[in-house]
Amino acid sequence: MRPLKVSLRKFNNDYSIFHPKYKLTHYSLNRLVYLSLSPEYKKLYFNKFISHEAIKFTPNDLKDLNREMYDKSISIIRNSNVIFCTKKTSLSYLMDAFNFDTVIVDDANLFLESEIIGLISKKCSRLILIGDDKQLSPRGYENSFFSKCIRKNKRNVIQLDQQYRMHPSILDFSNKYIYGNKPSIDNFNEIQTKEKFKEKFKDKSGFPWRSESERVMFINNHKDSIVVDNCFINTEEANEIVKLVNFLISDNKVNPEDIGIITPYMAQKFYIKHKLIHDKELNYKLALGYYSRIHEFLYKLGLKNFDEIDKYCETYGIDDFQKYNKFHEIIKVYNKIKDYTLSSRYKGISRGLVASKHENLEQLFIKYYQKVVKNQKSPIEEFYGLEISSIHDFLGKQKKYIILSTVKSEVARLNLGEIDINELEKNKKNGYFYDIGRFVVSTTRASHGLFILGHSDHLRNLGIWTNYIEYLENKHCICNFDDLKPLI
Repeated sequence: MRPLKVSLRKFNNDYSIFHPKYKLTHYSLNRLVYLSLSPEYKKLYFNKFISHEAIKFTPNDLKDLNREMYDKSISIIRNSNVIFCTKKTSLSYLMDAFNFDTVIVDDANLFLESEIIGLISKKCSRLILIGDDKQLSPRGYENSFFSKCIRKNKRNVIQLDQQYRMHPSILDFSNKYIYGNKPSIDNFNEIQTKEKFKEKFKDKSGFPWRSESERVMFINNHKDSIVVDNCFINTEEANEIVKLVNFLISDNKVNPEDIGIITPYMAQKFYIKHKLIHDKELNYKLALGYYSRIHEFLYKLGLKNFDEIDKYCETYGIDDFQKYNKFHEIIKVYNKIKDYTLSSRYKGISRGLVASKHENLEQLFIKYYQKVVKNQKSPIEEFYGLEISSIHDFLGKQKKYIILSTVKSEVARLNLGEIDINELEKNKKNGYFYDIGRFVVSTTRASHGLFILGHSDHLRNLGIWTNYIEYLENKHCICNFDDLKPLI
């Protein structure tokens, strides 16, 4: 087999080319194109797309480079027999000249008929669609081409019945109430005897789960949401999320990159980000935690600062491309700090911060933290990898720990008689709480632990959440945040 990963992105954005955790690193088209270029073009490519050095390029230089890259790309694609690419890439100019015997579409529930037709036009004799019709459909559409195929052609449907992606307790409810017990979820006590599962789902957060077999916790919030520009915000949930994130990353128990925060409302997303950015304690922990991980990496190589990376590469004959490959994470950190120093967008964060590569890493991070404290700002997502996103944007992603902020709560208005329970039913077809696809996505993105913040008395009146709240109550997985204060 001759596999190939095709991406339209250039080197500066295509981190999967360099990052060792990506298995397709050595099969990336961009990487293979780079390696096949002549030394002259290779230097031009590196300076243009990777190092971003202030070098002037003539139009002819770039024209020749692009033509050479295109010719190399076509040649490499032609000599490969298994192509991995995104939907956008499959319909791009790079793939126009090729036909395929078999086309396999992953996350097919997100494809429209028009997009599938574009793939079929590749003269494929077999079309294999892989997806989940219980999850989200394309934005703005009630049904996808995939779900229509399942309803009209059940004979050619194969149900996958094993899951290894998340702790069994996280999927248990969706499996019983939505999937009809089709994915097989072994009893956790049986899984514990299997060392690979035990190690894979090992919890390092230190959170007081109800039992070893449960990794879902619903944290009750008794404050009603408020409406801002026709969008809902729940300030109490945002405050609790900050405390929870502080607990998770304390003592480097959980890497910030392993935490995802999901909410159905954009206003809440930005409010949570605002609260995280302005929390001094959190930013201090993030900065020191990031420093310690980078320092540990350099320490294993016997290096103390950025300057010694150059010496290391010279000693072992590592060229620019290999250097970027090996020290990608370190260089990314250095460039981030340098960019924030120079960027007008973040001048408030880093004014006066000198990101010299000759400076000791610890001093660099201490300076950075001092600026964070002084200005109460921090690029949470861009720098530390802690992701805050909407439900749609999180489809296809996974984090070890997910914090779900449900936001909406109008219990006080219900109790006062200001609104009737029937009012909550008016827009059930369009609301998040009645959308099975959104529910499945938001509650199945975690592999190790799921935290849900909301008002159980409000949610028990809304669609599938009625059953979910009852399920969690029977499992004793509902608590108040005040109950957790002595523990976290």
